[in-house]
Amino acid sequence: MANKKDKLKEEHGSTDFEVFGWRVFFIYTSNVKETREALSHKVGALETSLENCPALHSYNAKLNDSFVIFNNTATIGDLAHECFHVLWRMFISHGVELDNETTAYHLGFLVDKIVDFKKKFDNKMK
Repeated sequence: MANKKDKLKEEHGSTDFEVFGWRVFFIYTSNVKETREALSHKVGALETSLENCPALHSYNAKLNDSFVIFNNTATIGDLAHECFHVLWRMFISHGVELDNETTAYHLGFLVDKIVDFKKKFDNKMK
């Protein structure tokens, strides 16, 4: 985890769920809390402590945007957890039932996108 005197490092990516008009931004960062605080103007004020938090999801329902923010300690399980939050928010916002196959399909798609993105930058973010 970065300390205050370390320069913030970030890598940005995104993917779209076109059928829902929903964009998911992913941010690989050296400091989850600092990155999330910088997004407050888009997703609202931070309402919890993020000390030692490896990953999180925030969203802006008006813009149909989600943000998955994570650091180099985030596991595939952490990322899958946050991806489920993305899907839940996106499905609820569009009145889509969280059924077995629809959820599993979209979860697999999103986790693959974020894990591939993370692998691309793992060495740079250490």
